[in-house]
Amino acid sequence: MRRVSFATVAVLSVACGGRVLAYDAPDAGDDGSIPPEDGSASDVVSPPKDGGTDVGSCGAKTMCNSTCVDTTTDPQNCGACAKVCDVGDAGAPPDGGTLTPTCAAGTCGLQCGGILSPCSGNCVDTSADPLNCGSCGNACDAGSCSNAVCAMATTVKVGNVADLGAVSSHWPNYLLGTSIQVTKTSKLLSFGVLSKGSGPQAIMALYTDSAGSPGTLVTNTAAFTLTSSSQEVAASTQATLPVGTYWLVAEYDKTGAIGYTASAPSVTTKYVTHTFGSPLPASFPAPSSYAGQQFNYWIGVSQ
Repeated sequence: MRRVSFATVAVLSVACGGRVLAYDAPDAGDDGSIPPEDGSASDVVSPPKDGGTDVGSCGAKTMCNSTCVDTTTDPQNCGACAKVCDVGDAGAPPDGGTLTPTCAAGTCGLQCGGILSPCSGNCVDTSADPLNCGSCGNACDAGSCSNAVCAMATTVKVGNVADLGAVSSHWPNYLLGTSIQVTKTSKLLSFGVLSKGSGPQAIMALYTDSAGSPGTLVTNTAAFTLTSSSQEVAASTQATLPVGTYWLVAEYDKTGAIGYTASAPSVTTKYVTHTFGSPLPASFPAPSSYAGQQFNYWIGVSQ
């Protein structure tokens, strides 16, 4: 804007936003407009009028602490004045990674840098993250990722696999079993039993522990036939088992012969009556118990 001088001027005061703004204007002007030196209409500048944009407004931007900012993109005023974007729950990045707060469309976000990559709204190190190993969404079955490669899962058996020596006579229509310890987070693959006779139908199930008794059903097998051998039957669901105590139980439709020992004084057996073939209880009923027996039951898990 060029400065314009006239020999005769008057002071025009205009109220705007609670302030009085003073403008030099020619005596001959009725609307307060200041013509340019060359008189061209395109350069005419009018003082602000009520309802218009004055020198204290920001147009499409927002006035925040006396500064015009774009609240759609400003990380210090994202969506509203003084709404500051930070790393939030992401916390401090690992060595070699950076987290930069961003603002887009008035919403805070994070820009991943260094060794970190964006995966489902999070910044992760795909070289070591077991849920995003090597690429987003590639979860490791064994729960371990190194140099962007999943560690191989190890299959182990938890319970009594070796023959305990004696042969039981398991009555039909009883859910009966003992506790086992899972010492490492695992994925349940199968149930195992050492049967000493052929013919009966069986079903096996795993329950959580509830104050020293079976609690909530985790998963089970379908009904299968005993074959006088060491048998493994697939679990209906490959459930993840956190570290803890579980109860491994079985039921038979007629008397079953199973490997067992009666020389286990520290082992407590829990049982309830239950009709074979009917749905397993989601929550184990209050059981009866006795001590001294252990059975050739186990589960196969990957770790």
